[in-house]
Amino acid sequence: MKKTFYAIVACSFLIAAGCSRDYVPSIDDIKTPEKPTKPTDPTGPTNPTDPTGPTEPTNPGEVKPGKTLAFPGADFENWDTFLGTLQDYQGTKIKDYATQAIGQGWENKNGLKLVGTPTGNDYVFTVENVKNIPVGAAQLSFLVKGTADKTLVPLIYKGDGKSYYAYNVGDLSTSKTIVADTKPQTSDANSTTPNYTGKIDTKGQWVKVVLDLKSATAGYNTGATGKTFSLKVGKDAAYNLIVDEIRFEDGNGNPTGPTDPTGPTTPTDPTGPTNPGDFNIPANQKAYYTGVNLKLTGIALKEELADLVTKTHKRILNYSQVQQAIIITDAADNNNLYAIYGTKGTTSGKYAYTIGKSKDGSSGDNVWNREHVFAKSLGDGNLGTSGPGADGHHLRASVASLNSDRGNLLFSSGSGMVAKKSGSGWYPGDEWKGDVARMMMYMYLRYNKQCYPTRVAIGSTNNVDSNMVNLLLEWNAQDPVSEVERQRNEYLGNASNQYGQGNRNPFIDNPYLATQIWGGPVATNLWK
Repeated sequence: MKKTFYAIVACSFLIAAGCSRDYVPSIDDIKTPEKPTKPTDPTGPTNPTDPTGPTEPTNPGEVKPGKTLAFPGADFENWDTFLGTLQDYQGTKIKDYATQAIGQGWENKNGLKLVGTPTGNDYVFTVENVKNIPVGAAQLSFLVKGTADKTLVPLIYKGDGKSYYAYNVGDLSTSKTIVADTKPQTSDANSTTPNYTGKIDTKGQWVKVVLDLKSATAGYNTGATGKTFSLKVGKDAAYNLIVDEIRFEDGNGNPTGPTDPTGPTTPTDPTGPTNPGDFNIPANQKAYYTGVNLKLTGIALKEELADLVTKTHKRILNYSQVQQAIIITDAADNNNLYAIYGTKGTTSGKYAYTIGKSKDGSSGDNVWNREHVFAKSLGDGNLGTSGPGADGHHLRASVASLNSDRGNLLFSSGSGMVAKKSGSGWYPGDEWKGDVARMMMYMYLRYNKQCYPTRVAIGSTNNVDSNMVNLLLEWNAQDPVSEVERQRNEYLGNASNQYGQGNRNPFIDNPYLATQIWGGPVATNLWK
């Protein structure tokens, strides 16, 4: 008893004196670091984190989004705005396995979906050149839901916009706060070291990850140039995550955060009309839809619209007439045509965004020909070059060599501005995927079983209609109607034009009609 008393007194004295006993780890506390692997990005790190680094992060409390968007599009509601903030690395802004999660984000809005098995320690995306970043912030947060066999590693860039602090999330099942890694990389002493060790399983619930910016002693980039944020994933590990709401929790100097200078282009009506058919149809379109019961939904509305586009198809073009129509409908200016699958900003070669209208030909990078967006051989019976094979609503000008690359590949999911093979299919590029979706929906209306969407696109089928592919509904919602689509619809929809067919594509007039028929992601309602 006396010994116990003295021990208590001695311990109390030490505590009062501000002393503490050093902790000596046991062998069980020492973890073997992950074997270093070479990232796919040659500038990325090559070493794991220090296994003795910070442990037991604090719980950040209530799961809800932070205060200020970390960059334009950081809530993933406007996909084009988000893509506009990203660094273009070798023609790719974001990895193919990262797509917009329409209706799957926080509060059933949109998010970022990571589904796949990366083959390298990838930069999923990198944000750069962000204006109006809050200063003096102590925390940045994001929300996560799902599973992964390795963890996430956000990077916060220093003031030079090049070097960074790695925040190694580690195991994640509940909300947590992460401090910056402090171990310099061997290849870049100014940056700290990502470590992908750790698994994620949120049990189907949202959790919040908070990055402690004060632990990044050199601060973060608040300038308008250089990199600000990256998200990395580990190689050879399955990811099935939704990430959303990347926001500063605090900070000064910019109460509203980064803004979208171009305004919203993704769906602006999350609930659609109060009642089906409560539309304000523009005067130049109203006569065309007279007699159509737009209060219908599902297959009943599809059949009404199918009847409309068939009855109003007054002129059946031949293949030569389609070529002449394209010169008018696809005109970018007096001398050039928009080339489907081309990359905006590219002025020549295979990926040219526009091409001289006089340069028609059968092959090569510097001529255009007619692209059957619904590939002829994919129809129920070859579509040929008459009837559905000469319907101007799905024939577009394309650089001949890029048309050849696509061939008769089915459309498949992907990302990035560059059209390319994606898995076993073809991704038309962010600029064109909405155009493709609306053309394929029109072909289904007009030619029914001969042009089922399941014959031309890869993906899950729709609950309302097993012939519809949900990927097309996603694209219709993600990529708003473009000016060239409107231009084509106006010309082809007027039978008094020399090559006008007389029928319109209803999904160009109002993409929300697809939502009213098939449900799925809520597309823009242009008739509000």
